Amino acid sequence: MTKKLFNSSAARITRVYALMLVIVTLLTSAAVISYAGANLIHVRQEATESTMKGLKRSFIGDRSMWNWWRFSRANDTKNTFIRVITNPVHKKGQTFYSKNAQRFLKKSKAKPSDPLLLGHIARSKNNVYYYHLKSVTKQDVKENETGVQYDVWLRLDDVIDLMGKIVATILGIALLSFIIGTALIYWVAKRLNRPLVQLTRSSKIHTKDVETAGTAQLPVPKTPQEVHDLSIEFNHLLASLNQRSEADRQFVSNASHELRTPIAGIRGHVEMIKRHGDEHPEIIPTSLDFIDKESKRMQTMIENLLKLSRASQRPLALSAGALSETVTGMVE
Repeated sequence: MTKKLFNSSAARITRVYALMLVIVTLLTSAAVISYAGANLIHVRQEATESTMKGLKRSFIGDRSMWNWWRFSRANDTKNTFIRVITNPVHKKGQTFYSKNAQRFLKKSKAKPSDPLLLGHIARSKNNVYYYHLKSVTKQDVKENETGVQYDVWLRLDDVIDLMGKIVATILGIALLSFIIGTALIYWVAKRLNRPLVQLTRSSKIHTKDVETAGTAQLPVPKTPQEVHDLSIEFNHLLASLNQRSEADRQFVSNASHELRTPIAGIRGHVEMIKRHGDEHPEIIPTSLDFIDKESKRMQTMIENLLKLSRASQRPLALSAGALSETVTGMVE
């Protein structure tokens, strides 16, 4: 029973729909997650580049310039961290950190050798994801040529958290849609297949009921149109089979009736010979002559019946002919 339900049309339609729903959901989820992640990273990238441009335009070369830039700019000190190194090649310059920058570098252990995941996105040994932008420029500070190295780190914890929430939300919606959609399509498929199920049940009932087997007619549902047409064709087939069965029964009845008369005559003469043949031998030739005629008549009748049976099994071949000759032959 379970195998029949699993192989039913409703089950097959449900499996195909579920597979399509899973594929579409996965593709849609991947597209939404990729688009949202790309936009979030792009926003962080623009913020980091904007900070870097501001640093370069300020020509930071000493502590007074650094303090002026730091207090004049409103930066996110929780997620954005800046380090400025003057004259980094000869290591004679100074190093300036924004608020919480040193603590971030120490806690996250972020280093230039951290593996890059995508572009400037890297991951530290402590599994801290960040966006790092580095730039080294040469500037004229107090008439001395000096190099300045700018490093900007942007933590991506909020991006990771937001992406996790987006993924969880999408997966939850996808799972809910899958459950509701599968149940709904199964209900719809069963509803559409209900006329076929009723047609099968009616066929089984008529097959088991011998009394109504000869006059069986299946119900004709109005919808769907395919099942409606199929039911009509089934009824036409049943009517044709019933007519043929009735013709066969009539043929057997007629043949039995035609054969009963000569057999009865033959049996009568055989009984008469048995009873009176010894006392009246003159009746034997007459009875034998009757038996011979009736047996030949039976033989001719059986041959005609066999020819008729073979003719009914042959395909009907139509051909043109002269109707007048046919009618004349029948009259003669």
